[in-house]
Amino acid sequence: MMMVANQFMGLVKHVDLSLSCLLKQLKSPDQTPSKELLKSYHQLYDVSKLIDDAFSLQNLILIIHHVFATTFSMYYFFEAIMHLYPSSSVKKRIWLNLATYILYFSCICLKFALCQTVQSKAKDFKETLYDKIFNDSQEAQTLALRPLYKKIKFSAFDVLDMDFKALKAIIMTIVTYQVILLQFTVSNPSTDKKDFHNNSSSLEQNRSRS
Repeated sequence: MMMVANQFMGLVKHVDLSLSCLLKQLKSPDQTPSKELLKSYHQLYDVSKLIDDAFSLQNLILIIHHVFATTFSMYYFFEAIMHLYPSSSVKKRIWLNLATYILYFSCICLKFALCQTVQSKAKDFKETLYDKIFNDSQEAQTLALRPLYKKIKFSAFDVLDMDFKALKAIIMTIVTYQVILLQFTVSNPSTDKKDFHNNSSSLEQNRSRS
């Protein structure tokens, strides 16, 4: 699972670097012909489309997995903070769940941030190229022959686009589920704590008997 995520991130990073090179060529004083820049952009769009088609379903599965892992690790972290576990394991559970939360939440943020960066650079390239072409009447025909309507983006099986807007929605979903889960816990903490202690004591008795 992590290998698939790393492959996707590596390929998207390649698209990101290629877009950076195109922007440098576009803004450089050497004046690279607009026709070549358009051709390079369309080739880059085809590459990004292949990447999106290949990893779209895997991205959806990974995002769902990471969201659930983030939500429940944070929930168990708060449970440990509230001392709903046996005192002998509280400290261990706090650090374990906190580390799990940071790991999966960081993976979500890094992936969406990289995809958003690619989309922003593609948008910047298109706007800069439009300005360059419309300021030069001789190059206006280039855009007419090859219109720049293709948008470089990445999605999770077309369920959501991988950008900051979707990331914000995911964070709100995590927070919402966190509040719901904690409401059930806080509503009757003494019973939960008693159950945890009973379970731990019964486990210790079974171990001593065996």
